[in-house]
Amino acid sequence: MFSIQQITYNLKSNLSHDILDAVQEYLVGIGYDFSLRKISKTLNETFGLDAKDCIKYHQYFRNESPWDSDDNNLTPDFTINNNVLIVVGGIGNCLIVTLIYPSSNKSEGDKVFQFMKSEFVGCDPISPLIDSLNIPTFGDSTYLEKLDEYCTKHPELKFKDLVIDDASVKSSREIMESAVRKLLIEVSMNKKVKYEDLVKSGSEETLIKCTENGMLKTEIMVQCKSNSSNLAIINSQNEFDGVKTALRCAHCNREYKDEIISKIVSLNSDTKALITKSHWMNYVVVDELLKLGVSRDLIKVSPEGNGEELDLLVAYGDKIIFFEFKDRDFGLGDAYPFHFRLRRYSADTGVIITTSKIADDAKKYLSEISESENSMKVREIEGVENISKGVKRLILELNYKMAIGIVGDRLSNTGIAEIAGIKKWMAKYYR
Repeated sequence: MFSIQQITYNLKSNLSHDILDAVQEYLVGIGYDFSLRKISKTLNETFGLDAKDCIKYHQYFRNESPWDSDDNNLTPDFTINNNVLIVVGGIGNCLIVTLIYPSSNKSEGDKVFQFMKSEFVGCDPISPLIDSLNIPTFGDSTYLEKLDEYCTKHPELKFKDLVIDDASVKSSREIMESAVRKLLIEVSMNKKVKYEDLVKSGSEETLIKCTENGMLKTEIMVQCKSNSSNLAIINSQNEFDGVKTALRCAHCNREYKDEIISKIVSLNSDTKALITKSHWMNYVVVDELLKLGVSRDLIKVSPEGNGEELDLLVAYGDKIIFFEFKDRDFGLGDAYPFHFRLRRYSADTGVIITTSKIADDAKKYLSEISESENSMKVREIEGVENISKGVKRLILELNYKMAIGIVGDRLSNTGIAEIAGIKKWMAKYYR
């Protein structure tokens, strides 16, 4: 999302006003003016400040003081143009120029960076030390070390394999539709259901859809007309046509074609696996995480320990996140054990995803324990229609918070007092 480039110049003498002025004059040549009069419009457009607040903000950004009289502790200055923020500061005999810009603006950032790498009048640098960092999305495999450390601390947790294939993801996304899910659950509860009974219940359109896409399989059931006993279940109409006159009922001696013939439907094995314990939600959420750039290596499915099973564990940056899925309402009775597992297995935060609602008393409890334990708030995603945007919002929020931490660390040696405006500016790119 963002790149940071810092150039540290080791000077032959201590940093002075003259050197800082020379840097600013140098940057004016490529359109980066440090005077408040020149950048007030940009401050308004970029940081959302109105004109009368620009002076106050500019002074606050610069530690609420004019240039310090001590040349070893000069207050930094900044400017922004074309979405490239430049902070000029330093201490002692080090001049530090920091560039921060969104990755989408790489060409402009590189232009300024190359411009600053050369020597310029007044600075007399011995050698520039260059430190460049592309702020990551924190979901790549370089963060495996955090997950390995976590698994070493919790050897009791065992994980299951989950092969994310296109067919399973496609079927899982079809199950997200309420009518499809309702039909499949009804069939799974009865194992085999007469086609005509499902039609009578008003499910014909969904039934046709689920049989055509292969999530439901149809078979032919033959029953004796005399005593209604089951004679056979035949895989297909074609197979039945081949035996309907060749086979007879042992009780009444009728040919199969003259007995009670019904079409029945049941779940195929893959659909049954997805419906069981709502495992389809695993596929949907993992697919969303992969689309957002989270490495598959950082996602662990169905961690189980001490007889307790979780739905999903994700190591993201320096955070361990537990996901809890419910294809129903999430109540207070679910909140207690979920909170217990978060604490027992040292999770940094939890995410509850329900296709329905989270009960008010469950929300109150989770909010109270988050505040009392000073922990990251448990995320709540309600409604199947909100799964995609809810997971995306979570990842973007984590990206933003961790990116802000990195920016704060990098700017700490420049003398910047606060980065509220920078936070607001960067937040626009994490939405």
